[in-house]
Amino acid sequence: YWTLLICDADECSMDDAGDLSVGPYLRIIPHQRFGLILKCPPDGGCDNTLNNRLRFVKPGWNNDLPSWHAKHGCKTSAASESIEWVTSGGDTDGGDQLGHKVWDNRRRPARATLGFDEQWDVCFSNIFWSPESFFKVGVLQTTHTMALGSASSGFAGTPGSLVLYGGIATLHPPLAVNGTDAQREALNPSPYEGQSYSDAAVMKLLAYDRSLSPPLQDRLGYDRSKPASKRFQAQMDMQCQLDVASPVLASHVQNGSLIAEFAPRPAGVVAICYCALLDVHRTCRDAAKWLFAGLMTIRGPRGGQEWVFPTNLPVRLTVYGWGLSNQDELRIAPSSEICSGDPALADVRTSCSATRDRYCSIGDSPIGLQPRDASTTQVFIHRVYTGPLRSILEFSGPVQDLINPGDIITLDLGSILVNGKRVLDRVATLPAERHEAYRLSGEYE
Repeated sequence: YWTLLICDADECSMDDAGDLSVGPYLRIIPHQRFGLILKCPPDGGCDNTLNNRLRFVKPGWNNDLPSWHAKHGCKTSAASESIEWVTSGGDTDGGDQLGHKVWDNRRRPARATLGFDEQWDVCFSNIFWSPESFFKVGVLQTTHTMALGSASSGFAGTPGSLVLYGGIATLHPPLAVNGTDAQREALNPSPYEGQSYSDAAVMKLLAYDRSLSPPLQDRLGYDRSKPASKRFQAQMDMQCQLDVASPVLASHVQNGSLIAEFAPRPAGVVAICYCALLDVHRTCRDAAKWLFAGLMTIRGPRGGQEWVFPTNLPVRLTVYGWGLSNQDELRIAPSSEICSGDPALADVRTSCSATRDRYCSIGDSPIGLQPRDASTTQVFIHRVYTGPLRSILEFSGPVQDLINPGDIITLDLGSILVNGKRVLDRVATLPAERHEAYRLSGEYE
């Protein structure tokens, strides 16, 4: 029988037993090159010539007719324009091996120009100039979504980075904590599974729950209801394609993942837009190709807050924001100065006692924040159950009076163990394990 395997574009290599050294993957990441290996059946399944070709066609009932049938879709359908061959070191044949055919960077890899949850049937022929000789050998499908995470604190106004993780395969150890979840993981492969990234991309950050009046989240109605995944993806793809005002971020490939450096401002939840179909100017070659990659939380205070206080009395500041911690500090500066300057604040005193002003600090001493967190409430997240479709947080005590609608839960990345390994140990952890921790840490929503 024929077996079609998806692998990385850099090289589809097999060991002596005929197994891939990396992968195989169940799906492909949009806009990124991927490799294919077609294992041929013995006794003349493949010819030892360079006349073989693949053809990608739209799914259809006639693609599953017997291969000899005159109306078989592989014989009658035109090749899809949404899978393109990328110029590389050879032609679009898979080589002259009898046991298998290979399409990767050594010859010519392919890439999908459409978005998520797209599917194609794959046809093969030993004689490419004869349409009647093509027959179906497999199916290709793009990923359901992207494995988006943050590689830094992601605090507003400070340098940070975001990561799209690649090289996630179902054959990696399941990220479950008991037998039932492990079995469910095996039956429901990771929606983030896909090959390693091989091509740079450009990205944009769109304000999702802030800046606009009303914010994008409210205009789409998702401040009141949970979005359905496919409808939400389509709506956000459209927003990414219509946006022309947001600055474009460059990215680079590192260890099979895609990394973009940025200094986000202001804080809040932002939508990440992605395009890896670039022109000679390193910009997205078609505005209609922008894709929504996911939501990400930028930590920091909400802008536009105002306080009116009486003079010569101790007061308490209540600051609203995203992902604030007890390591954060405030400074009070004259309205004529900038926050990063060194203003003189002889007329403002901080850290005052409620009864005796002689305990105040004079000058520009920073004001420490006291957010509502585990250290002040003594309620902790002590167990997390992860699955392909949802995650469950188990708390050490009641949280009904602690968590309100619209709150964002932030977990300390350094405190998360995945499969018993600390996620900050990049040597010991797999990309899938690191992404799982970033999803839970609050740095990616």
